[in-house]
Amino acid sequence: MRKFLVVLDDSRECLNAMRFAALRAAHTGAGVTILSVIPPEEF
Repeated sequence: MRKFLVVLDDSRECLNAMRFAALRAAHTGAGVTILSVIPPEEF
């Protein structure tokens, strides 16, 4: 099965990337894998 990897962060562009990947996956029968990026806390 084909998969689209979408990397999420706190930017507005990631919402567009997620929407695009979801639409492509729906039209091609693929899946979507989401990777969320969280910056490390400073001590």
